[in-house]
Amino acid sequence: MHKEGLRKKAFDGHVPKNPDIPTDLKNALDKNPKAKEFFDTLPPSIRKMHYRRILYPKLEETRLKRIREIIQMCENGKKSMY
Repeated sequence: MHKEGLRKKAFDGHVPKNPDIPTDLKNALDKNPKAKEFFDTLPPSIRKMHYRRILYPKLEETRLKRIREIIQMCENGKKSMY
C-alpha cells in the first residue's frame, strides 16, 4: 500500500489544473470558427482530456492527426470520441 494511502492523487496525465491551450490547437481552432465556438463551450474536464491527447504523443504526425480529430469532433458538435 502507498504511504499516502487513499489520499494519493489520481493520475492526472501531468496536465496542470488550469492549462493554457496548446498553440497548435489554438491556431487550428482560429481557422475554424464553428469548431472554436463549440470548443469554447466545453467544460474544463473535457478540454483537459483533449489537451492530454495532444500533449504527449511520441510522433508529431500523431499529434497533428489528433488535432484534426478534435477539430472535426467540435465541428460535428461532439464533446469527445468516447
